[in-house]
Amino acid sequence: MGRFPVPPYYTADVVVKRVGEEAVAINSKGEQIAESTDHANVIQAAIDNLPNGGKVLIKSGKYVLKSGLSITDKNIVLEGERFGKYPFEEYGTILIKAFDGDLLTINYTDSDNAGFALRSLVLHGNKGSHTGRGLVISNAKYFTIEDVTVIRCDGECLYIEDSGVHRIVNSRFVESNNHVIHYVNTGDWGWMGIDAGSAGTDKYVAYLENSPGLVINSKFYVGYGGIFSTGTINIVNSWFNDFEWVGIVVAGANSIIIGNIIQNIINSAGAGDAAGIRIQANYVKAIGNDIRGGTSYNMRYGIYEYGGNDYSIIIGNTIRDYKIKAIYKAFANSIIISNQGYKTENHGTATVTGDGSTTSFTVDVEHGLVSDKIAAKVALDRAGSYKAYLVDTDNDGFKETLRIEVTYDTAPADGETCYIYWSAEVVG
Repeated sequence: MGRFPVPPYYTADVVVKRVGEEAVAINSKGEQIAESTDHANVIQAAIDNLPNGGKVLIKSGKYVLKSGLSITDKNIVLEGERFGKYPFEEYGTILIKAFDGDLLTINYTDSDNAGFALRSLVLHGNKGSHTGRGLVISNAKYFTIEDVTVIRCDGECLYIEDSGVHRIVNSRFVESNNHVIHYVNTGDWGWMGIDAGSAGTDKYVAYLENSPGLVINSKFYVGYGGIFSTGTINIVNSWFNDFEWVGIVVAGANSIIIGNIIQNIINSAGAGDAAGIRIQANYVKAIGNDIRGGTSYNMRYGIYEYGGNDYSIIIGNTIRDYKIKAIYKAFANSIIISNQGYKTENHGTATVTGDGSTTSFTVDVEHGLVSDKIAAKVALDRAGSYKAYLVDTDNDGFKETLRIEVTYDTAPADGETCYIYWSAEVVG
């Protein structure tokens, strides 16, 4: 093997770079350890030659892989180069699949060495030409993925099972014939700045089985649904757009969905329960979300409670463009207050004008609430008594009117305006 000069900016144990049609791997001493037109063999040799804690740097360029790459029981860093240009799959270090199977597999049987880092890579699954998944991770104890793009995979772009603590930051997972992201029995994870979308028919952008975690400042788009989670999940300040059935399905108790934008629930099939957020677990909090069904689409509900669970807290959400109801309340003990588009509280002022002799007056006000199971309070601006009750004035089976009958102790003067202050709140 020959020797190559290694510039000082090659801060890695092994560097892989393109030289003509070949890929070449060079160690930190400048020694060539692999050279071939089979780029996968060169990159794999670089990985295999690393000690634990070592790093492979794959220089910018396109590398065509005729077989899959694997990291097994090694705590290493695999890093490429990125230049922040768009489209992302055309610049930096790009690994393009030219075979059927999984592109990069990372697996651990030794828990003492069950960690890794991936940075600044593009993994291109070549969907339409080749089958298989993009990035597959099993039994990893801790790891980080940063500035990584996995695109155009026949299977999942990202599949993780039986793994532990990890963070994925500023990364993209786009276009799959399956779920774009699929987790199984994986916990204590966090995503920040994730861009994920374009799932297969009847598939979710992120399908998370028994995998509790946190999502912050991320973007999800195009699929049957956005996120489906059976584990406890917190989703904060993220954006969901263009889904056939639902934006978020929460099936893990104690989940928190706060400050998200969910829009364009298409529902071309006319499903009766298409919704922005679907709650099917106990003690879920949905707070301050902006849910917009899309004026030309067919979202039935903004938030939909489902099943035999209870104790949701649904507060301060803005819900628009729904076809049936802003919130479908199925749980007896849920707290639902202060949601725009779903009034559970209201108040107002009514007036009567005196004629100098009349002491009794009747006023009707529309309470404007989502239910006619309400409690009302009334206050007068002068001494007197009142009674208040509900009336179905249009005979449609819903008592939309609060009727207030007032008797003053003395007749208001001719032309005097008297004020009646009322408030009403749904109680059932």
